[in-house]
Amino acid sequence: MAVFAVLIYLLVSALDRPIPIQATLSVLHPTELTDSIAVKGTVESESKKNVYTSLAYPVQEIDVQTGDHVDTGQVMCVLDTADLELSIQQLEAQLNASQKTSENVYENNLRIYNQADADMSSGSNPQVVAAQNAVNAARISQQEAQRVYDETKSNFDNDTDPTVVAAESALASTKLDLDAKEKTYSNNQILHDNGVISQSDFNQSADLYTDAQNKYDAAQKSLDNAKTALSQALDQAKNTLDAAKANFKAASDSYAAAAETANQQLDAYKSSLDSSQIALNQDAALINIQKLQKQLADSTIKAPMSGTVTAVYAEEGSVSAGLLFVIEDTDHLQITSTVREYDYPNVKVGMDVIIQSDSTGDNEYKGVVSRIDPAAVKNALGDTSSTGNVEFGITVTIASAETPLRIGMNTNLSLVVEKKSDIFAVRYDAVIMNDQGQNVLFAAQNAAGYISIRQVPVTVGISNDLYLEVSGDGIKDGLQVVNDASVVADALKKSNKTFDEAGQLKFSLT
Repeated sequence: MAVFAVLIYLLVSALDRPIPIQATLSVLHPTELTDSIAVKGTVESESKKNVYTSLAYPVQEIDVQTGDHVDTGQVMCVLDTADLELSIQQLEAQLNASQKTSENVYENNLRIYNQADADMSSGSNPQVVAAQNAVNAARISQQEAQRVYDETKSNFDNDTDPTVVAAESALASTKLDLDAKEKTYSNNQILHDNGVISQSDFNQSADLYTDAQNKYDAAQKSLDNAKTALSQALDQAKNTLDAAKANFKAASDSYAAAAETANQQLDAYKSSLDSSQIALNQDAALINIQKLQKQLADSTIKAPMSGTVTAVYAEEGSVSAGLLFVIEDTDHLQITSTVREYDYPNVKVGMDVIIQSDSTGDNEYKGVVSRIDPAAVKNALGDTSSTGNVEFGITVTIASAETPLRIGMNTNLSLVVEKKSDIFAVRYDAVIMNDQGQNVLFAAQNAAGYISIRQVPVTVGISNDLYLEVSGDGIKDGLQVVNDASVVADALKKSNKTFDEAGQLKFSLT
């Protein structure tokens, strides 16, 4: 879009005096318009490690310098540990005596625990075995009592007890004999009364009847006694079964208690074993030796990651405590920045970013938003700012490693919200709203010695801080547009001139 300054004369008719207006024109050509959010950022490494030490020993030697590449585990410097090694030797000498006693206690507790554990695992713990034997005996007694009870109950319910059955059979036999003797006695009574038989014969039948009655009564008593004995046997069997069940439950409870006691005893042995092991491992001299041995190992400072050494703070002969080195991945860079609360909703992960830097001139580099912080930037106390300047952190990944961007550089970032190609765009102040509420711009065309204008309705699209997309029937390649639309509108108002529906100038009637 070409821009140039002219003195515009607005011509209403051939007889009208042109109106002079100082303004600039732009010539429309298809272009690309990008709506973006401009922020500043700082180039950082995607991976960074600060190498510290808490040991206050002098630095004996430094094996790397700024710019060196290091691999994970590579030695970077070594501290002077002569005094440390001497202290370890002295403590090791003190340790031997105290360790002997602790080892003896530990070994004795280990033997006791192993034996108890083996007894539990094999089921040979004496108390548990005795309790288990008692349970088994009680179970057998209960089963036998149950058998006797079931058998007695069945005889009682089904009338199958041998003694009762025999008594019932005897009673039935005596009853038949009694009935026969009673019939004979009755017949002889009649014969005696009629003088058919003698008194002696009658008395004999009476004696036989009485004897049969006595035998029947005795058989009935035997049956009653048999039934009573069966009932008493059933009660006894029930009492014996109840006692056997109670005994089995008591034996089971005793077994459970014995097993619990054995487990508790095993736990006690394990606790004693653990305590003796802790005492063995936590001997004061041993603890101090372990601490010093760790310090000895930490005195060889190694790289925690692969990368480039970007800072060296260690100095040979100086006490080492604090930050010694900085390692960064210089092949994979990112840029950290912040966006305002107003712009935050428009920033998305994956959004394209145009990167520029003062050190690289007008060159542009591509990036992409790879992270958006979920919370606003906090102050040193960890609280979100209560002022109106709320910002959210973002991270931009640089698309290519082949750039002149370096760690620490300041950059200008354009976060691309929207981009269109092959469109027409004008400056913001080239579009104005007319009295009918339409967005319009003023198109200029050359005439003889002056430039005339006409009003062109437009539809606006995307925009950025400077330009605005326009479209419409009157918008085409090469169209000259007045940049300062408000200047034209003010001039027309002062001269009482307006545009008709076709966009041409007309006189005001006032």
